Amino acid sequence: MNKSINIILRKLEIKDLGDYFYWYHPSREFHRFNGPYYKKATEDELKNYIEELKIKLQNGEINVLKDNKIIADKDTDDIIGQVNWYWKSEETLWMEIGVVIFNENYWGLGIGYEALTLWIDEIFEKNPKLVRLGLSTW
Repeated sequence: MNKSINIILRKLEIKDLGDYFYWYHPSREFHRFNGPYYKKATEDELKNYIEELKIKLQNGEINVLKDNKIIADKDTDDIIGQVNWYWKSEETLWMEIGVVIFNENYWGLGIGYEALTLWIDEIFEKNPKLVRLGLSTW
């Protein structure tokens, strides 16, 4: 892939569940490079998780990934990866963010950088009083 990829950050939708299962599957290459402190779900655990997401989406819940968003190709809407955030210390307004590119065909194209740029803008827009925003790498 040598073309420029336009990305968007968006919520997971019911139409994404099959692709999300495929890209988040424990056999995917990105798991080798994700922090070893993250628990990798088994295939059965992932199937159960996808089923839970499906039920929530069918029941009208819109933001089933809570503190995460999908990174998608703006032109094809294909899932590329995911961004997330969590409180390191809510009392001190310290938030951590992360990014993972599931699809190895998109590695090395600057998509993680672009996704983080969009995500940081969104994080500060929704949390203007943040004191610290951290990003750990592995």
